[in-house]
Amino acid sequence: MKVVVAESDPETGKSLRQALEDSGHIVTAVLNSEVECLDEAIFTTVDVAIIDLEIVLLMKRYHSSFLDELAKICSVVVSLETARLFDAIFPRLPISGLLFRDTFRERCSDVVELARHGLCVVPAELVPAIATNRLRLEALACLPAPEHKVLELLGRAKANKEIAEELTLPESMVKALVRSVLYKLRLRNRTEAAVFAARYGISEGGPARRIEQDEPPAHHSAAGETSFIN
Repeated sequence: MKVVVAESDPETGKSLRQALEDSGHIVTAVLNSEVECLDEAIFTTVDVAIIDLEIVLLMKRYHSSFLDELAKICSVVVSLETARLFDAIFPRLPISGLLFRDTFRERCSDVVELARHGLCVVPAELVPAIATNRLRLEALACLPAPEHKVLELLGRAKANKEIAEELTLPESMVKALVRSVLYKLRLRNRTEAAVFAARYGISEGGPARRIEQDEPPAHHSAAGETSFIN
C-alpha cells in the first residue's frame, strides 16, 4: 500500500514513516505543512494520506474545497492525540479514520488498513466521553428557547447580570435557568457549559449539530477498543 505522511512535527513524521515501512507499506512522501499538501499530484498515486490534525484543520479553514477533493482521491487518516478527538469530529471533516499517536502509533499499519474499509478504532477510555456527549446533544435538542439562549450566552462567558440585562429578565430567573441548563446537560459548572457551547457552535448563535449527524454508529470490539463504522 502506498501512503503519504503529513506531520507538522518532523520527528513524528519520521517515526510514522519508519513504522509504516517496517510493516511493508511504501511511503511516497513525508510533508510538514498544509502548503506542501496542496500539490494534488502527490496524492494521485497513493492509497492513504495520514495527515496531522493541525494541518487538516488549516486545510479545512483555508482550502476546504481541496480537502474535499483530496478525500475523493485517497483515504484520509487524521493523526492526533487522544485528547483532541472532538476537535477531529467537529467540524465535520472528510476523513476515513483516525490514528491516535499516543495510543496506536505502533499499530498504524492496522489503522491504515481499517481506514480503507471505513473503520476507525478509538481507545476504550474515550467511549464514556462519546456517550456522554451524545446524551448531552439529545438533551440540548429538547431545551426550551430561554434555556438555549442562556447556554449561548454562557458560551460567550457572560455573567448572570449581563445575561439578565440582555434577556430583560430578573437575575434570580437567570440563575434558575442556568441551574436548569447545567442539570439537563449534566454539566458540572459554567466553564463546562461554555466549552460545550463553543464546541458545538452554540456560542456563535448557530444551531447545534446533532450527534447522529456527525458521529457514525459505534461497533465494540473484544479488544477494549471501539470501531466507528462509516
